Amino acid sequence: EKGVTEAKAEPAAPVAAIKRDMTLAELKPYNGETNEIVLVALKGTIFDVSSSGTWLVKAEFYRKPSGYAVFAGHDASINLAKMVHDEDLLNTYWEKGETLNAEERSTLDDWFGRFSMKYPVVGQVIRS
Repeated sequence: EKGVTEAKAEPAAPVAAIKRDMTLAELKPYNGETNEIVLVALKGTIFDVSSSGTWLVKAEFYRKPSGYAVFAGHDASINLAKMVHDEDLLNTYWEKGETLNAEERSTLDDWFGRFSMKYPVVGQVIRS
C-alpha cells in the first residue's frame, strides 16, 4: 500500500562490557539469570560468553535451559577437562587441576583454545 511504511527494528543494545579481575564470589552473579552478562572462567581466565549461540541455533549455550548453563558464573575447567556437568567440580581448578591425567589436560587445553578464539577475555580469577 502506498503511504504505509514498515517500522524498522532497532538493533539490540550491546551488553555493557566488563573488564576486570574478580574473585569466584564476584564471578557467580554473571550466570545469565542474575545478570544479563554471562561469564565463564577456564584455567582462571574469565571469558564473556554472553554472545554464545549461532545464527542457526537461537538458544544461547550458557543460559538455561542449555546443559552448559551450569558453567555460567563459575570456573568450569575441571568440568570441561572431564566432559561432565557435575556441579561439585565447579571452581575446583586450583585444588584438582594437578590431578588431571594427560588426556584431560589436553581436553582442557582444547577448550581453552576454543574459548580464546571465540570469546573476549575480560579478566582473571583472583584467588581469595
